[in-house]
Amino acid sequence: MRKSWVLTVVLTMTAVGGVAAASPYLHAQSPDLASLSDSDLKSVTIRMERKGCLGECPEYTIVINGDGKVEYEGRHNVKVKGTRQGKADRETIKWLIGVLAHAKFMEVADDYSANDCHCRRFCTDMPSAVSEVSVGSASHRVWHYYGCTCAPESLSDVEAAIDEAAKARRWVGNKGIGVYGTSCRDVSQSD
Repeated sequence: MRKSWVLTVVLTMTAVGGVAAASPYLHAQSPDLASLSDSDLKSVTIRMERKGCLGECPEYTIVINGDGKVEYEGRHNVKVKGTRQGKADRETIKWLIGVLAHAKFMEVADDYSANDCHCRRFCTDMPSAVSEVSVGSASHRVWHYYGCTCAPESLSDVEAAIDEAAKARRWVGNKGIGVYGTSCRDVSQSD
């Protein structure tokens, strides 16, 4: 009797853990970004934080709200440090949502960080971008380390589109990534 109870608990825990790992939307259905209504659009928040590297990579956060409000906070290696606000028009917000929908952002795995990269090729000392999209109660966050070479290319497209929609260049400046000391290595199957 005890063995069957332990087996039931283990199977139940495995099943629950499997569901939790497979779906980032335990409390809300993932929204279809391609078909958001105008009222849904108002509940959208898009946030991206660019993190540093070994070099002069810009570090800043951009938040774009569905009502068009843009918030910026510059920290390091940017033209403007501190907070600023701007505005994105409705067509720009719709365009950005279209980019997110095309990239299937809400379905992309949530972790391409240096700690969880399973690529065959890995590069060090690169910047990261952490992007999050919230619509109502549904939210999806993706950590994208640029040295994780198997991350979908669409993540870089999304990040560039967020910068463009926010007109971030006015605050960030024209700095490139400026990475120093980057090294890449092929990871064998046995690692």
